[in-house]
Amino acid sequence: MHLFWIITLLLATILILLFLALPFTPAGRERIRNNKLRYSLGLIVWIVVAIYLYGNVQNTSYSKNTTNLQKSQKAISKESNSTQKESSSHYSDGSLAQDLAKSESHSYQNVSYNDLDSNSDELNGKDIAITGTVSKVHKEDGSYVLTVSMDNNQAENVMVAVDGSSVPKGKKISKGDQLTIKGTGGGKQSTPNELTDGNNIPYVDCSETVEFQ
Repeated sequence: MHLFWIITLLLATILILLFLALPFTPAGRERIRNNKLRYSLGLIVWIVVAIYLYGNVQNTSYSKNTTNLQKSQKAISKESNSTQKESSSHYSDGSLAQDLAKSESHSYQNVSYNDLDSNSDELNGKDIAITGTVSKVHKEDGSYVLTVSMDNNQAENVMVAVDGSSVPKGKKISKGDQLTIKGTGGGKQSTPNELTDGNNIPYVDCSETVEFQ
């Protein structure tokens, strides 16, 4: 189409040049006088054809650009929908919530009984984690106060306060359960008499879900 338009434009240009050159010769002037209408009509026809072809080329180019733009928009829309579906799936199966929970979770320092007993003041208010076996249970209003023996030693006891919401659904804490407790160190406190006869022992306030071993 471009080549045809170029050829047509060249022919029109040649015709214009011939028409302009004719008046410079006697024969040309005579020919113009006798064929003025024919030359004028021919020139007009060539100009109209050239303009029409040029407009057609422009419309074709615009149509192609519009089609390409629509294809690009459809591809972007499909990619966006796919991303949204993946995000929705990620959220619906709980993995996104788990990832967020992990990223926002505290870092808990694993401590031994000796750490708690000897450095209770330094660990007061710190995020710590302990593992031990429940030796005594005191439950009241859905919450627990536990005596947890660490390192398989009945003499190394820690008092742990556990809110009912920190116990996994469908679980209950019983004597003999081995647990990992993540929470805040509370120094040393006096325990209820039914637990350890009112002795001052290391204290931990559970702030995460209790992990059953």
